[in-house]
Amino acid sequence: MCGRFTFSRSSRELAEAFRTKRPKGLRPRYNIAPGQDVLTARYDRGEPVLELRNWGWIPSWAKVEKFSPRPINARIEGISGNRMFRKAVTENRCLVPADGFYEWSGRGGGRNPFHITSKSQNWFGFAGLYSEWRGKGEERIGSFAILTCVSSGNLKGLHGRMPLAFNRAMFAKWLTDQPGNTIEDWTSCAITDWSVSPVNPRVNNVRNDDPRCILRTAHQVNLELFAK
Repeated sequence: MCGRFTFSRSSRELAEAFRTKRPKGLRPRYNIAPGQDVLTARYDRGEPVLELRNWGWIPSWAKVEKFSPRPINARIEGISGNRMFRKAVTENRCLVPADGFYEWSGRGGGRNPFHITSKSQNWFGFAGLYSEWRGKGEERIGSFAILTCVSSGNLKGLHGRMPLAFNRAMFAKWLTDQPGNTIEDWTSCAITDWSVSPVNPRVNNVRNDDPRCILRTAHQVNLELFAK
């Protein structure tokens, strides 16, 4: 799954990747969490749009904005038959820029955080789906969820699920491709060269959002588990 992530790249890099204007107000983020407004990318009539959306899915058909629970992830397996997401996967795709994400190992108060980055990509995009909820009058909430798939490579020993992430060469294909691709088509294109680093438990508190969250630390854990 994906419950926290990071993105600290520049607005210039985003603008160049999506061939659009630089987003305003972008700042480095080291502990992005559900319920927060997050920068996402989509196409609107063929033109790239960078915009803030709230992390936590509110379906367009929900009767109230306080829809609960609000999924933050969606499994790509069986997505076309899922009432919550089946329309969005063909019509409302987005990307969520990231340069790393977190997972935890252990139980209870002894859980240790790890920051996971790509060995070949300094940043990438999570495959996402977006929704537009409209209430009475001008009330509107844009939300999104991140797609996940079965973990592969050196993440198998850490967690059974991982976010479906693409390199920048795949961005346009994910955002514009027509229905017809299978789950295997997308997962075969996903990033799998992950690097796992034990980091500061400071990240456990969502109020902490600074570079100290990704400082490497010496967890007492066998990292060989993540190299299988």
